[in-house]
Amino acid sequence: MNAVLPTACFRARALQFLLLCSTALVCLPALAVRPSRSAGPSARHQDPPARQRTADQRELALRAENESLSVKWHSRRATPVSVRGKGLGRPGAFSSGKGLTAGGQGRFVDDAVAVMDSLAGLYRLKDAQQEFRARSVRKDRLGHTHVSLEQVYAGLKVVGGAVAVHFDGAAEAYEANGRYVQDLDLKTAPAITGDEAETLARKNLALRTPIKGQLEADPELLIYALGDDARVAYHLTLSTFDPKSGAERREYFVDALNGDILLVFDSVAHVDAPTANGNHTPISGSILAGEGGGSVSVSGWYENTGNYYLYNKTNYWYVYNAASSGYSDNNTYAYRASVSWGTSDRVEMSAARNFAIIQNYFRTVHGLNSFDNAGAFARANMHVGSSYVNAYWDGSTFNFGDGDGFTANPLGVLDVSAHEYAHAVTDYSADLYYYGESGALNESFSDIFGANVEFFAQPDGTAAYPNVTAGQSDWLVGEDSWISTKALRDMRNPANPVTVGSGNQLPTRYKGTYWYYGTDDNAGVHYNGGVQNFFYYLLCQGGSGTNDGIPYVIAGIGRTNAEHVAYRALTVYAGPYSEYEDIRTAWISAATDLNTNWIVSVDAALEAVGVIPGLAAVAPPTFNPPEGTYGSSISVTVETATAEASIYYTLNGSEPSQSSTLYSAPLVVTSAVTIKAKAFKDGLLPSETVSASYNFLGTRIYSFPL
Repeated sequence: MNAVLPTACFRARALQFLLLCSTALVCLPALAVRPSRSAGPSARHQDPPARQRTADQRELALRAENESLSVKWHSRRATPVSVRGKGLGRPGAFSSGKGLTAGGQGRFVDDAVAVMDSLAGLYRLKDAQQEFRARSVRKDRLGHTHVSLEQVYAGLKVVGGAVAVHFDGAAEAYEANGRYVQDLDLKTAPAITGDEAETLARKNLALRTPIKGQLEADPELLIYALGDDARVAYHLTLSTFDPKSGAERREYFVDALNGDILLVFDSVAHVDAPTANGNHTPISGSILAGEGGGSVSVSGWYENTGNYYLYNKTNYWYVYNAASSGYSDNNTYAYRASVSWGTSDRVEMSAARNFAIIQNYFRTVHGLNSFDNAGAFARANMHVGSSYVNAYWDGSTFNFGDGDGFTANPLGVLDVSAHEYAHAVTDYSADLYYYGESGALNESFSDIFGANVEFFAQPDGTAAYPNVTAGQSDWLVGEDSWISTKALRDMRNPANPVTVGSGNQLPTRYKGTYWYYGTDDNAGVHYNGGVQNFFYYLLCQGGSGTNDGIPYVIAGIGRTNAEHVAYRALTVYAGPYSEYEDIRTAWISAATDLNTNWIVSVDAALEAVGVIPGLAAVAPPTFNPPEGTYGSSISVTVETATAEASIYYTLNGSEPSQSSTLYSAPLVVTSAVTIKAKAFKDGLLPSETVSASYNFLGTRIYSFPL
C-alpha cells in the first residue's frame, strides 16, 4: 500500500510519449519525441569538476566496510550512491552525527532519519533531523518497507536532494540510497516576490505561445540544486491547452535574487471517476488494424438506463471520447445503445481492451492496485486533438491522438498505452524528474513496461524482426501505429536505421555514439533512454558481441524474471534525481533482493552499455625529497603510482588543472616555494591535490608568538 504522508509533495509532470505535428499543426519542440536536429549534433557536455572525498569520509568508509557494509560512491558528488548492509542505524565504528538510533519497532520515518544521522559523516550531513522530511512510506510484496525522504534547507525544499531508506520484514534497515546536496550555504531571503517571478515566467511563455497560461498554484520558494550551483528560487507551473496541439505544463524555476529563468521544461489536470447503477457485461467490437483488426470482447458496463459503456468498475478503467464532433458519444463516456459495437469505433474498443490488459498485468504480475496502488480509475481519453500524433499522461488522465495518417495511425495501441500507464506508476513511486538523465530513465522505464505488457498479452512476433506483425509482441516501440518508419524506437537495437529510420538512431552506450548532449527535448529524455532500453533487452535475452566498442558476453535471465527486477529497481530503489550511475545500484539492489544468481547478468548487461561503477581516482602525487627545510638547492621528483598518468603542478598557490604546467622532469628548487600537484588519466577521476612546502636555512620563518 502506498501511504503518502501529509508532507509529501506530488507534482504531475509532462510525460509525453511523443509529439510529431502535421503541417497543419504548430510544433512544440519541447514535447517532441524526436526534436529537430537541424542545428546539427549537440556540443559535448563538460561535466562539472568532480568533488573529492575528505579524509574523514575515506576513514569512515573503511570502518563501514570493516563492519561488512558496502559503500558505493558517486564518481563526481563525493557522496555515496548507496550504503547497504546489516545494522544500519545502530551504533558502529562508522557512525557519526548526533547519536540517533533506529529502534526497529516499526517507527519507520524516525528510524530512517536515525539511519541518515548514523551515516552523517559519509554524506557530510550537518543535522539529519533538520535536513530531511518524509515524502512517503511504502510496503512491498516482500514485506519490506521503504521510506522516501526529501532534503530541506532552512525549511525550504531542495530540488535535487532526496534519499530513501529501506527496511526488511523485521523492520531492520538494510540500505540507504539517493542524492544528498552537500555544503549548502545560502541566504534564503528572496529579492523578488512570487508575483514578480510569475510575471517573468509569463513573459517567457509569451515567447512560445499566444495562449495565456493558467497558474496552477502560488509560486513556491525553494532551493534549486539541479545545476552546478544551488540557488534560492521560485517554482511555478503555467498550464495551457490548444485544441490542435494538446495540453502543456511549463515548469519554471526563477532565481529569487535576480529573476533569471534557471530552468523551464514541459510538464503536461481532472474529472471525477464515473458513477452509474448497473452491472458488468461483455461488450464486443473490432480493434485497430495495427493490432490485428479482429473482433474482441471486453467486460464493460450495462447501465440501467439502457446504455453500454466501456467502463469497468472493479478493474478501474474507462474510456472517454474527447472529440467535440463526429461521433455519437462526443465529449462523454464511450457508450452505445447496443452490446455489439462492430466497427463503429476501433479506437475506443482498442483502448478498452488495452487498459483491461494493462490493469490485469500490473495487478497479477506486480501486485499493483492500479497505478497509484490505491484503486485509482485509469481514464483513457481518445480522439484527442486534430490529426494529433501524440499520447501523454497529464498527471491524472491518459490521452491519445488519432494520428495524421502519414506519420502514424491512432496512438491507442497496447505498448503506447502501457508506456503512458507506466509514467503514472513512476509518478507514484520513484517520481523520476522529467529532465536530463532522470527524465531519460523515466522514458526508458515506460518503454520497458510497454514491451513487458505486449509480451504478457500478445503472441511472440520477434522472429519477424526487423519487420512487424500486427498484434504481435516484439522489442519495438509504437510499431502498431507507426507509418513513416517501422517503429518509433527499437529496444533490440536502438541505433538500427532499418527500424527507426536514418537520423532517428538512439545511443546504445552511455555517452557513446548518438548520445544527446543538448537542452532540447528536456535535455534528451526521449533520446538517452536508449541506453537502458538496450540494457534491458540484453538482460532478458543475453547474447554476445561488441556494443559501440564494448565487447560483451551475457547470459540472459529471461523476460519474466527481468520484469520483476525492473519493477523493483523503479519502484523501490530509483529516486527523483536518479541518473545512470545511481540506477546501476538500483538494478543491482533489486536483483540482490530477488535472486542473487541474477546479479552477474545485471552487472554484465550494465557494463555492456557503459554504465560502470563509480570511476576510481588516480593515485595522489608524492614528493621526493619530502617537504621541509634544506641547506641548499634540491631537485624534487614528483610521482604517482598510477601508470601513464600525467601530473600538472603550480608554484603560485593556485589549484592545478590540465591547463597548468605539465611535469616532465625533476624540479630544481633554490628558494622557498610551495608546489601543488594533481595527477590526471583518461578513464579515471583526477587525483587529490597534494602540496609540499620547501624552505632553506637562512630564510627567516616567523611563527606566532615570537
